[in-house]
Amino acid sequence: MHQCTLSQIVSFFDEVNGKSMERLGQDLGKAVLANQGKWVSLFLCSSGGKVNPAFAIYEFVRHILRPKLQTVALGELRSIAPLLYLMGDHRVITPETTLWFHHIGQSFDEKFRIDTLDAERMRKELLLDEGKYFRIIEERTDGKTSKKEARSLLRNKKTLDAKTAIELGFAHEIVSIENPP
Repeated sequence: MHQCTLSQIVSFFDEVNGKSMERLGQDLGKAVLANQGKWVSLFLCSSGGKVNPAFAIYEFVRHILRPKLQTVALGELRSIAPLLYLMGDHRVITPETTLWFHHIGQSFDEKFRIDTLDAERMRKELLLDEGKYFRIIEERTDGKTSKKEARSLLRNKKTLDAKTAIELGFAHEIVSIENPP
């Protein structure tokens, strides 16, 4: 685990939504700007949330900001939150942390109505999002988790413990009191 000063640390313990991803982008941008060329650590714990803002921050960090980023998973990363973890060039996980996967879906409020054409279009969009997530997982795990295996993780609502996260390439290192940084 790379040691970081306070100015190199960003934490995100929230739901994934437009506002929280905007705030995360700003916080990461400030840390990267203040520490050019140095490692920045992003500590994560999230129940997940909205898919579109998660993909937006992933693309912003990986393709525009391009920091030397270490992500540290704490507690649980559920739903779309493991995507945020995969932003890191070096990924650290604690022994009790879990990564939880499920199908990509769309939430509606009770006043929202869709017809069959809307449902068809939404299905295509959701499958595109799933495909994007599968490709990212395969790429960021250096192929240790294939697109087919990623599909299985999501479709079978799998939970990975820290050891399995290492084996499948999601994490690079387990850090604990017995194994300090």
